[in-house]
Amino acid sequence: MIRVERLRRDEPGWMEAVRLVMGDGAHPTVDVDRAVTSLLEVVAIQELTLDPVLGARRDGCLVGSCVGVRSPGRSALAFLGPSDDDRIEPEVGVMLLGALREGVRQGDVAMLQALLPASSARTAKVYREAGFRYLTELVYLERKITGPSPNRRVRCDATYLTYSPDLEEKFVEILEATYEESLDCPGLTGIRSARDVLVGHLHTGVSDPAGLWFLAMLEGRPAGVLLLSGVYNRSCLEVVYMGVAVAARGRGVGDALLSLALDVGRRRGVRSLTLAVDGTNEHACRLYERWGLREVSRRRAWICRSPF
Repeated sequence: MIRVERLRRDEPGWMEAVRLVMGDGAHPTVDVDRAVTSLLEVVAIQELTLDPVLGARRDGCLVGSCVGVRSPGRSALAFLGPSDDDRIEPEVGVMLLGALREGVRQGDVAMLQALLPASSARTAKVYREAGFRYLTELVYLERKITGPSPNRRVRCDATYLTYSPDLEEKFVEILEATYEESLDCPGLTGIRSARDVLVGHLHTGVSDPAGLWFLAMLEGRPAGVLLLSGVYNRSCLEVVYMGVAVAARGRGVGDALLSLALDVGRRRGVRSLTLAVDGTNEHACRLYERWGLREVSRRRAWICRSPF
C-alpha cells in the first residue's frame, strides 16, 4: 500500500524527498548534492517557498516524491521524482501530483507548471493523467556577449525608462499590452494578472529591476518592455521577458531591445545572454537567430491552472 505524506523541513524524510526530485539515478551522489544545494540557494535568493514537499512510501520505503516551488507571482513549479523517466512509477506519480494540487489549493496559487525534457514520454503521461495539460516546447537560446556581434543595424529611435516604483503602473500596463495577439505561450494568457506576472518576474534569477528593467518609448508612448535578470552562479544575463505592443510592432522595437540587452551585458562585463522562447513562435525565433542566439536545450512545459 502506498501512503503519501506532507513533510516538514525538520523531519528526516524532507531532505530525502528533495534529493529524489533533484537526482535522476544516473549521476554520482556529489552531483545530486550540488543540485540540492543550488536549489536551496536559489529558493533563498529569489525569495521563493519550497512547499509542499511530499513523499510516497511503500512498506516504509520512499518510492517517490514531489516538490512545489512557489513564487510570489501566484505560480508554482512542480518537481516529481524519481526524475529518471524509466524509474517513475505512474501510479505513484499521479498520487503525488494530486497531493501537490491539493497542497497548493490552500495557498494563493493560480498556476502549476512543470518543465520536462522532450524525451520524458512516460513522465509526461503521468502529468497528463494528474490533470496537467501540455503548453508548448520551450527552446533555450544563448550567445556570447564578448565575441563578435552580428552586423545588425537598429532602425528604431526608441528611448528608454528604467524601472522605479513610481513607474510600476506603466510597466504593468505595457506588459499587459504586449500580450495582445502574442504568439509567445498564448495558452498562459488570462491565467494570472499582468501585475502577478510582473511580481513573478521580480523573483526570477538574480533580480535588479532598477538596473535591468526597461520601458521602450516611441513618440512619447510606451512601446515595449525588456526585463533582464542575472543568472545564479553564472556570468550571464537572462531575458526574462521581452515584448512589444501591437501598435509598435514592425518598427524595429524588438531589434532595439535585444541590442539594449547586449549593451547592458557588455557594460556589466558578463559573458553571455540567454533566454527561452516558445518554439512555435517563428517570428521571435527568427529575431533571436538574427542576433546570434543559438539553441542550447529544449524543455516541454506542462501546466495546471486554478481551481485545482
